[in-house]
Amino acid sequence: MNPVTLHAKPLVAEGITQNPLPQLLQTPSGLALLELQGTINLPDQEEEYTDAQPANSQQTPIGRLVFADYDPKDPTSTAWTKRVYLYVGKHQRLTGEVKNLPKAIAVIRKRTDGSLPKKIGDGEEQQADELEVVEIVKHKIIFSLRPEPVGTWAMPSPPEQYHLKTPTAHVPNSPLPVLVYRSAFSLPATPASTCEAIEPNHWLKGGVFKHYAAHHFHSVTHECYAVFKGHSRLLLGRGPGEDGGVEVDVREGDAIVLPAGVAHCSLESSGDYEYVGLYPEGSPHWDNNFCKAGVEETREKEGNARALPVPDSDPVFGAGGPLVGIWREASGGF
Repeated sequence: MNPVTLHAKPLVAEGITQNPLPQLLQTPSGLALLELQGTINLPDQEEEYTDAQPANSQQTPIGRLVFADYDPKDPTSTAWTKRVYLYVGKHQRLTGEVKNLPKAIAVIRKRTDGSLPKKIGDGEEQQADELEVVEIVKHKIIFSLRPEPVGTWAMPSPPEQYHLKTPTAHVPNSPLPVLVYRSAFSLPATPASTCEAIEPNHWLKGGVFKHYAAHHFHSVTHECYAVFKGHSRLLLGRGPGEDGGVEVDVREGDAIVLPAGVAHCSLESSGDYEYVGLYPEGSPHWDNNFCKAGVEETREKEGNARALPVPDSDPVFGAGGPLVGIWREASGGF
């Protein structure tokens, strides 16, 4: 067997512009190591067959990784490594953790370049084999337990967006859209179980509330309603007696995130309607503004609301969830 040359670095550097993994797991090439112990039932690829893409060329996503406790504001912390979720489809969830590898693993591949030297063997010219190290991986995410069955709430759909950018005489509203997450957490639910689902994502309980008919907005904090019982029709974006606004229905299992400045109230609710109000970690106690102030005061409140930072964590999906990207884009990247 002929010797094989191994190069310590790739011939062509990998071009990675964005890495969604926590800092501890980030590598220049974007590679990470997952260890799965057990059987995962993936979708049947034949069912996904299309004329445009033959079945033998299909790519099957394994699932969605969720680092529920990761805080981008403290990337050096390792507390989050004890709980990592891998959602497979809508009905399976694996719980794992990040482990240090006893010995780092080098990922290698064959170097392909037309300028490599050639060897002569048996009367024929042959391309010399050369290998290169693509990456050194020092950690792995290990899922050693059986997948647990979960309901459709475990993989919530991307949130609905409702845009209420235009202020009224008495309501600031916001360039940030209202977000509605359907089937955001497990049912049946209680205030305690709802907080267990959302508070690890750095949105903290402010209280448990029922039907509230008064038009109002908050100027010092964003707000999340996590509905754990009943249903309600909400009116968003205007004060009493004003035109416009949007009506949105929410029911148990749903979560709605209201940017600071957006007016809201319940028009009608079931008798058992209740929700947990949650607020970004570090926010001041909410203020209630009842959409009756004059123009000058309303514009002052508008300035306060628009000065608030976009949270680093989505209340339903956690770090890297859709709220962060949607709101940063809507606010011009800030």
